[in-house]
Amino acid sequence: MSEECKDSRSQIFIQYSCIIDGKEMKEKWVSLSIVAGCVTVIGLIIIGFTFLMEKKLEVYYSKEDLNTITVDDYTVEVNFNDNEMFNKFYNSPENRENIEKIY
Repeated sequence: MSEECKDSRSQIFIQYSCIIDGKEMKEKWVSLSIVAGCVTVIGLIIIGFTFLMEKKLEVYYSKEDLNTITVDDYTVEVNFNDNEMFNKFYNSPENRENIEKIY
């Protein structure tokens, strides 16, 4: 054997073939088909249940939203494009003292 094969980092690969008769292969395919079918059915049931619960909760959420008062019911739009509010705040004597404390 050459010295390269005796090195501690050397690797040996062994390959062999396996012969499976037709009956055993058919059994494996049947088992695989049953498992794949069960996984598909379970997945479809979960997707259907999730969709059903989503719709049910959406109706419940809408009904409860009508019965409650939230912050979204009292939203106010403020436009800060003009400096009028800032000037009133900045020029107010009360606020002026607080602004000078910060800076």
